[in-house]
Amino acid sequence: MFNSKFVILFIILTAAVIIATTGAYERIYNSEFADKIRALFVKPPEVKPFEGLLDNVTHHSGVNPSTDPLFVAVRAGKPANYSMLLAGRTPDLVDGTGMTALMYASRGDNIDAVKALISAGADINIQDIGGYTALMYGAETAAAESTDYLLKHGANLSLKDVKGRTALAIAANNGHNKVLDSVIQWGGVVNDNTIDNVTPLMMAARNGDTASVALLIEAGAAVNSRDNSGKMPLIYAAEYGNVEAAKMLVAAGADIAVRDRGNLSAMAYARRNSHSEMINYLASIATPE
Repeated sequence: MFNSKFVILFIILTAAVIIATTGAYERIYNSEFADKIRALFVKPPEVKPFEGLLDNVTHHSGVNPSTDPLFVAVRAGKPANYSMLLAGRTPDLVDGTGMTALMYASRGDNIDAVKALISAGADINIQDIGGYTALMYGAETAAAESTDYLLKHGANLSLKDVKGRTALAIAANNGHNKVLDSVIQWGGVVNDNTIDNVTPLMMAARNGDTASVALLIEAGAAVNSRDNSGKMPLIYAAEYGNVEAAKMLVAAGADIAVRDRGNLSAMAYARRNSHSEMINYLASIATPE
C-alpha cells in the first residue's frame, strides 16, 4: 500500500514539471487569480501628488495616504493648491488608521496645509484609532507653529489617547518645551494623568528633562502625586539617575522618604540602578535618624 505522503509529493512534483515544460507557468503567473494573490502582499507603487487628480476625487474613507493626492501633498510639506485638492471632497477623509489630512499636516508642521484644511471646515478634534488628535501629533513632533494655530482655533485640550495621555502629557513626555508651554498657557491641565495615573511631571522627571520639569512645577504640578504603583516624580528621577530633576523636585517640596507599593524609596531605586551621583545627593539631604 502506498504511503499517502509520497503520493501527494509525487503529484505536486509531476504538476510542477508539466507547468514548467508546457508554458503553463506564464499563463498562471499572468492570470487574474495570480494578480489578486499578489495584490494581498505587494504594496501599490506611489504616484506623483497631482497624477490623475480629477479622476481620483471621491467621497470615501480609508484612503491610501501614499497615493491620495491630498494626503501626498500634505505629507510632502511643499506648497500646493489645497483648494483644488479639496474641491468636492470632505476635508475629514481618513486613512486606514483613522488619520486625517489635518493630522498629517500637524505632525509635519505643514502650516499652509493646516490653515487650508481648517478653512475648509476640517474637524480639529477628530481622533484616530489610537486616540490621537491633530494637536497630539503636533505635540509629539514639536510642531510649534501648527499647534499654536490649532490651539487658537479650538483644539480640545482634554481629549486623551488610548493610554490616557493628553496633548500636554505627550509634549512633556517628548521634551517639547515650546509646545508644552503653549499648551499650558492655553489651559492644559498639568495634573491630568494617564490610565496608570502617570502625570506629565513624572514623565519629565523620568526623562531628566529639567526644562519641562521647571515649566510643570511653575504651572502647579503636584510633586508628591502617585501613580498606580505608588511611584512619585522623585522616585522616577532617582530610578533613572536624573539628579538635576531630583533637585528641582526636592526644592519644590518632594518627600524623599516616601515609598512605593513595593516599599521602595527613591534611595532604593538609586541604589538598585547604581546611580552613584543620585545616591550621594539623596544621602546628603536625608534626615538623620
